[in-house]
Amino acid sequence: MIRELKTKDLAWRCPVSWLPKKDSRSIKPATTIVAQDRAVDAIAFGLAMRGIGFNVFVTGMSGTGRLTTIKSFVEKLAEADEKPDDICFVFNFRKPEEPSAIFLEAGAGMRLKDGMNELIEDLASNLPAILNDREFRSRIERAVEPLQKKEHDAIESFEKEVGEAGFVLVQVQAGLVTRPEILPVIEEQPIPLEKLTELLEEGKLKPEDVDRLREAHTQLSEKFRDVFQEVAEIRRMVQERVEDVRRKLLQPSFDTAVKRIRKDVGDPRAYPYLDDVASDLGENLGLFMISEEDIPVDGDRFLRWRVNLVVDNTDVGGRPVVMETEPTYTNLFGTVERTLTQSGEAATSFMRIRAGSLMRANGGFLVLNADDVLMEPRVWPGLKRALKYRRVQIQSLESLVLGAALLKPEPVPINVKVVIIGGRAIYDLLFRYDSDFPKIFKVLADFDMVLARSLIHS
Repeated sequence: MIRELKTKDLAWRCPVSWLPKKDSRSIKPATTIVAQDRAVDAIAFGLAMRGIGFNVFVTGMSGTGRLTTIKSFVEKLAEADEKPDDICFVFNFRKPEEPSAIFLEAGAGMRLKDGMNELIEDLASNLPAILNDREFRSRIERAVEPLQKKEHDAIESFEKEVGEAGFVLVQVQAGLVTRPEILPVIEEQPIPLEKLTELLEEGKLKPEDVDRLREAHTQLSEKFRDVFQEVAEIRRMVQERVEDVRRKLLQPSFDTAVKRIRKDVGDPRAYPYLDDVASDLGENLGLFMISEEDIPVDGDRFLRWRVNLVVDNTDVGGRPVVMETEPTYTNLFGTVERTLTQSGEAATSFMRIRAGSLMRANGGFLVLNADDVLMEPRVWPGLKRALKYRRVQIQSLESLVLGAALLKPEPVPINVKVVIIGGRAIYDLLFRYDSDFPKIFKVLADFDMVLARSLIHS
């Protein structure tokens, strides 16, 4: 049946009798999205569940309130909970190529970083003067005096034996270096061994004298090798004793400084690292004795004691909420930055580790767009691995492609709730063809595109 419509029939108007109040000023605004009860309940369920894989995939047409609802839920949940931990990367004294991750209560990471910087500055200012102090040096000299006397006696005894055999120990120039050599003394002059034949032909030496000198030279050379090894061992012991005495004299100062940092940080999870720092300071005193002229322009001689605070939750009000609009591999998972040295070689350090949004959202919520995630290279497989194994392995994208990682940071455990917004067609394709998808996105929040016209929805 065809009938002509009047102008008033072209648009639906809410009957006045449906309105519970006379005007809108007395009506409280809705606290949730109207007519999306099923999707709202699914989001609430997914965000509240603490189990593995209860991440949320939100579908529906644009304009149905998906993003508004998600922001409302996650912000409300985030305010109700405590701040998550800070995350720091520090030097691994046992495996330098594998930087260690430390979790500390919110704010403690910055206190640890500042405390270590202050410790380095204080030691760099005061330690050289202590090491050059007359009393300090005299105590070291007294400690190594017996070894130095033993070295002197060994050399003096051998030189006496060489002299009694008619030889002398001299230093011979060999290119740019000098080396000790045992030479026979003929007419009060040291003569190279190869010239004995000439003296024999000139009649200045008898054959039996040449044979005696050569045999004696062979015996003294063997003895010289033994003495040389003994002296080298004594000098090694001297160096070890010097370092040991320095360490024992300075270790109380290191322990006191580190205890001050322990007190300021106030988190026991930092104590094992600080204990390693106290020991490592004593083993690397030479770094404080390098002159300013010998320090590279782009180098940090105290790098091993720095702290890289990659996630700072000091100013976060509850659990973090990260809305990642540019989910590239680097932005999502972090990276290890590289620099070029003066010689043109690639170099990096644990201080160049950068956290991605997945790690910054640790303990909270991460909201992504499905189209953006699936368009970026390596992002979807990496996200699945992170959610499946609940950890993030920070690597630069270049190392994944070229297979040449300069550093392998310790994997960071994560506990993050991921919400992905996308179309229903994308969800259906992933559910059907990606076997991992149903295991890591167990909750579907489907926003309806068609609403029933009723009094409740009005």
